[in-house]
Amino acid sequence: MGLAGEGDLRLVSITVDPARDTPKVLTEYAARFGADPDRWLFLTGEKQAIYALAQQGFYLSVEEPEKPGRPAGPAGTRRRPMDRAAWREETPGRRLDRFLLGLFEPVPAFAHSDFLVPPFIHSSWFVRVDRQARIRGYYRSDDEEALRRLRRDTRALLRESRS
Repeated sequence: MGLAGEGDLRLVSITVDPARDTPKVLTEYAARFGADPDRWLFLTGEKQAIYALAQQGFYLSVEEPEKPGRPAGPAGTRRRPMDRAAWREETPGRRLDRFLLGLFEPVPAFAHSDFLVPPFIHSSWFVRVDRQARIRGYYRSDDEEALRRLRRDTRALLRESRS
């Protein structure tokens, strides 16, 4: 059972590339995919405000693509995959820490169709937020079981808000 019949539900997508994703571009994108403008909002704004919202508001990662001459990653570092021998030498607690951090590490995502531009790096998690702007859950967008939980939890939240 989907959520199409839930009149109180709103979806919000926020661009991480406001220089390219103007209101006109976002409107065309929404129309191309048949998004109902009363239920699915595509937002843009000042880049600094968007990044602050993503990072400090939703606790999600976002980073500009690498530019020539600019060091990669936070503080100019690039995380490299760990080889098997180094993995075995770490303590179990340290391996768990690295695993958990890896769950929330940003991944490259093509935010637009211009493949000549490096991809923006941002989280691919869905965040469920209630009417009071409280975060009620995080869901991996590439995990079918997580998406089933998102639908179930959203229906429960909508019932709760009607009570």
